[in-house]
Amino acid sequence: MLDSGLGSMYDKGNYEKWIMTHATVSNLTVDELKKLIRKVVIQTFLEMFGDPDEGLELNDEFRLELQRALVTDATESKTISAQEVAAKLGLTW
Repeated sequence: MLDSGLGSMYDKGNYEKWIMTHATVSNLTVDELKKLIRKVVIQTFLEMFGDPDEGLELNDEFRLELQRALVTDATESKTISAQEVAAKLGLTW
């Protein structure tokens, strides 16, 4: 394992940050390399598929608009099946 004067920095979070910024692949153990790859893959997935709005709150105006739309959908709108749409358009489904 790498120990280049880390001293008290050897807690999990600081050590991983140190590896990400200072270590070269040739200095890593197989275990450290696996952990690094796993961390990078997870980080990439979160960047690609994570919710960019996570932690944000809806403003009151948008919240009311959304509530009205949900009530309208539940009481006034009718869902049309794909088969009905196809029949109206003369398509075979």
